Amino acid sequence: MQRAVTVALARSLHITLRMRILSLAAAAAAFHATPPARHGTQLQAAIDDDDLSPEDRAKFAAQAPSDQEQAALFAQLKEQFAAIEGSTYGGARDEDYFEEEEENTLEAELRKAGGRLSKQDQRDVDRAALEATFERAKEDFKSTVEKMKEDDLAVTNIKRAELEAEMAAEARAFETRMDALAREAGVDPRGPLPEFDEDVIVTLDDVLAEPPMVSNMPVSSAIRVCGAKGGALQEQVVEELKKLGVAEVSIGDAKRGNTGTLVLVDAGEAEAKRLVETARPRRVVVASRQGVTRSGEFAFLFRKSALDGARGVEGAAKLALQKIGEGGESVVVRLGESKGASGEAVVEVGDTLDEATSIDVAAAALARCCLDARVANATLAVSGADASVDWSDLLLKADGPELLRRPARASENEVLSWVREWATLWTAKGDNARRLTTPVDVVPTPNGAELVFVDKRAPKRSKAGGVRLVVEAVGGVRVRAVRGAYSEGIAVKAMSEDLILARLDEDLSRTFG
Repeated sequence: MQRAVTVALARSLHITLRMRILSLAAAAAAFHATPPARHGTQLQAAIDDDDLSPEDRAKFAAQAPSDQEQAALFAQLKEQFAAIEGSTYGGARDEDYFEEEEENTLEAELRKAGGRLSKQDQRDVDRAALEATFERAKEDFKSTVEKMKEDDLAVTNIKRAELEAEMAAEARAFETRMDALAREAGVDPRGPLPEFDEDVIVTLDDVLAEPPMVSNMPVSSAIRVCGAKGGALQEQVVEELKKLGVAEVSIGDAKRGNTGTLVLVDAGEAEAKRLVETARPRRVVVASRQGVTRSGEFAFLFRKSALDGARGVEGAAKLALQKIGEGGESVVVRLGESKGASGEAVVEVGDTLDEATSIDVAAAALARCCLDARVANATLAVSGADASVDWSDLLLKADGPELLRRPARASENEVLSWVREWATLWTAKGDNARRLTTPVDVVPTPNGAELVFVDKRAPKRSKAGGVRLVVEAVGGVRVRAVRGAYSEGIAVKAMSEDLILARLDEDLSRTFG
């Protein structure tokens, strides 16, 4: 707005100046800058007219200016024209009335310098600027492509490692199964042993140094804590076991055939295999790491090497235990980092946690997994800092395993009736009936009900699994969902289980808060 008003005032001043110039020009029209001897003026012409009377001629001669007066008049006009500021003699511009703001920036200096260049120099400068811009863009594009290639290679390596691990696990499982079938048929899967080896010379010292093979040895209750890098955690586990009343517990290398339970703390893969094969324990408890089954996820990529090592230790211990063929049990306890642990101890089935675990909680969990029968062949995740909890109730989650645990704000009988009625919704008929991928039968139990899967593809008399609903008065009233028993070779009905658990959690929250 201010700019527009300023322009309007400037144009008005321009018109005023032009009017002044025209008036001055009209005043000067009667005069001529050339000497009268050459051109003369109108008065001089009148004086020279022969038709004039002498009186008129004398009158005009008196009025005619002299040469000095004409020169003075033109000088005065010149000064007046020069005194008109900004005048362009009829062609005034806006910039004549507005002063441009001075720019002290680098860009302004560059523009001034560029304005002094020739057109060819300016074209060269522009071309050099464009080439520099394209060069920078090319470098940025190359770096982006290289980064994409690196990311793609990292993802490919992760997927390849996961595939190799899965194939190795499948191969180990197949080998174990074939060994078991061979033993059932009365065949030693290791093949016939040679009577002698021509390349080996056995001396008497060798025979005396080799401890005798142990067979049919009574089951021992001794617990041996092993692992070359166990350190403080091993000592803490021993202390916890002594508090629980275990007399035969020690730290060190495995002894041949006299160990009831073997606890592996920070053992390597080859070490774990050797320890299990040497001790031939009835139970192996492996201290592992949280995230073993999720090492390919982004949150665990920086721990992938350690997680892959932990996976190898778990697999080596289980495989060695299976090859012994004496029905040994394995328990995997996955722990978090010790730094930053807080809160009460938490136990979950599987590999679902990613929280820190204090040494006290880790030692308490490992010690109790040596003695609790319910955790046989289970994988548990443990975290927290406070070990003064009801470990018996926490480890109850391994029995089944437990799939869901929710409190209910009502009396035990009220919740029990509700659970039994809720279970029948899955066998109801009609449009509002709930449907599952695998149908179920409902069987009432003393403390709830069980949804038993009806798998027509399963062999007769085999157990096809299900979901058992248990109502308990523990610290209030709660409802637990536990996986039903499955016969060997029957696949877990994961989709049906997930649907049942989701609806149960939703309906419990809506009904009992």
